[in-house]
Amino acid sequence: MPGVHFLGREDRIYGIKYATSPFASLWKEYTKADRRVAGPDPSIVCMELICVFVITPVAIYTCSLLSKGMERKAHF
Repeated sequence: MPGVHFLGREDRIYGIKYATSPFASLWKEYTKADRRVAGPDPSIVCMELICVFVITPVAIYTCSLLSKGMERKAHF
């Protein structure tokens, strides 16, 4: 199976289309629209790591600032 091993790990098969968890079924639906996420595409892995470690903390921080701003407006 070409393209299913990631970082030279021959002992594992990576990709959503090989997953068996219930949560993976949601991603299997997404792979119908974007097949790059079905396997271990390095560009997708890099993009998702950026989303998890950069964009998510910034979004959480932004939401906390917005909620603090809403609390201040409620007191006036």
